[in-house]
Amino acid sequence: MTVHADAVTHLEKQDALRLLRMMLLIRRFEEASVELYQRNLIPGFIHPGIGEEAVHVGVCDLLQDGDHVIATHRGHGQALARGVDPAALMAEILGRATGTQGGRGGSLHIGDWKHGVLPASPLVGGGLGTMTGIALAHQYRRDRGVAVCFFGDGALNRGSFHEALNMAASWQLPILYACIDNGWAISVPRRASTAGELVARAQAYGIPGMVADGKNVLACRGVAESAIARARDGGGPSLIFFDCPRGYGHEEGDSQGYRDPADIETAKLRDPLPHAYREFAERNLITPAEQAELEFQTDTIVRSAVEFAMSSPNPEASTAFDHVFPDSRSGPSQMPR
Repeated sequence: MTVHADAVTHLEKQDALRLLRMMLLIRRFEEASVELYQRNLIPGFIHPGIGEEAVHVGVCDLLQDGDHVIATHRGHGQALARGVDPAALMAEILGRATGTQGGRGGSLHIGDWKHGVLPASPLVGGGLGTMTGIALAHQYRRDRGVAVCFFGDGALNRGSFHEALNMAASWQLPILYACIDNGWAISVPRRASTAGELVARAQAYGIPGMVADGKNVLACRGVAESAIARARDGGGPSLIFFDCPRGYGHEEGDSQGYRDPADIETAKLRDPLPHAYREFAERNLITPAEQAELEFQTDTIVRSAVEFAMSSPNPEASTAFDHVFPDSRSGPSQMPR
């Protein structure tokens, strides 16, 4: 089934402002990261999640303390949506000692155990097995916790995808598999690599499979709400495909010469942020003055985060093994037991 924006028919003003505030924070944070990367201030690579904000916010807005998520190599947005401090997150991306993982993870392994954000996995499908295990831990503890595994459509043909869904369905684990379907696996279009209907993959394991407009935060939130509630109440896993065409390259600096320029522009026209502004304005949930205030507040937060990260020290060599083993200052010791 396909879920449209009318999946959420009623929305309070404070809810609309909260969703917009977080989407805007993710967008401005990503834009600041791109600028820092272009200035050669970020080690390694970054993979901006520009255009995916509706998915990140729509899903994570429904989670509770004690729930867990894992992202892909494009994980800044999920971390922010789960409440991770933007300053600490930016410091981590820059590899600084004040980062969420002491500068060890950088952008590709972004995470914060205190907020239930497992270090992101840059491997295709790398988080599927991990989060299925986390869901098993929640079930074992009977704590009503939910695991959410974000992954891209490039992972659909991995053995780990089928193994994870088979186990989760067999044991009715409390997990949402959230596929951000951007249509590409780096430079390979999905139509050239993936056979059959996507939703049929859920049907094969006897679990709900849904498709949502990944550029519409209300559609994302609407379809995720039922799946998360189902998992929390012991109903087992769900698989959601968020239709989210990629408007930007696989990583910063990817010119996308392998794509039709018209395809790129069409994807960019579905930008979720202006869409949300228009829809919420039509519902009388935000005024131009409130939008301007949101922009000002967000710019201030991101500018402060960059200043904090830039002024933070690099990690000391003597701390090289911190954040690595379970008895370190933070890390896997904080996962559900």
